[in-house]
Amino acid sequence: MWLLSGLLTWAIGREAYHIGASGVIYSLSFFLFFSGLFRRHIPLMAISLIVAFMYGSTVWNMFPWSVHLNANVSWEGHLAGGISGFLLAIIFKKHGPQKPVKVWDDEDDEDDIDDFLDAIIDAGRAEPEG
Repeated sequence: MWLLSGLLTWAIGREAYHIGASGVIYSLSFFLFFSGLFRRHIPLMAISLIVAFMYGSTVWNMFPWSVHLNANVSWEGHLAGGISGFLLAIIFKKHGPQKPVKVWDDEDDEDDIDDFLDAIIDAGRAEPEG
């Protein structure tokens, strides 16, 4: 993440100082958000929603229109981090925790029901004691 966001910052950055770890922070938050969405697994989607809720306003600092607020902030680093997090979420979609696959085994269920019914029938055929 730090390497990709750093390379992208270097490629798209203007002639200014680009220091700090904001590229890594943006990369991590975008990775968590998009990774949860791409995997379609409920717990990971919950993390995605938490990330969006906690860091949702950071999206506005990724674009040049926020420069007029503070010209010393490197919006290029933020944008590069967001792009790298998105790309890494696509690349690593098949790695890590995945949505569990539900397997419906009908034959075992039918055998269990047959055994249960046989036990009931056998219990009904038993002779009363006495």
